[in-house]
Amino acid sequence: MAGVLYNSKLISAKDDLNKEYVTSLTVAVPFGVGLKYALSKHWNLGLEFGARKLFTDKIDQLSEEEPLHLANPNDKDWYFYNGVSISYTFYRINCPLPIRRSQVC
Repeated sequence: MAGVLYNSKLISAKDDLNKEYVTSLTVAVPFGVGLKYALSKHWNLGLEFGARKLFTDKIDQLSEEEPLHLANPNDKDWYFYNGVSISYTFYRINCPLPIRRSQVC
């Protein structure tokens, strides 16, 4: 579970749909996958994709209460993202080796 604080504003070609900024808080369920590849000893390349299932239908300021019924009343909002990252490792702390039972006194 995650919390999402967002600002939204609706601007439309029709003036009757325009809405000012609204700040709201909602709950989301995060999904995602990513991978990290070592290009060299210090350089890494990362790729990620994520989706968030929100518990609101108002992140885009379109909801079933609107008079024009532009929103889908059967589904809540989602948002998706993807990213590419390049990182540099300044130093590395190696994990300690596991202790074998034969080494324990």
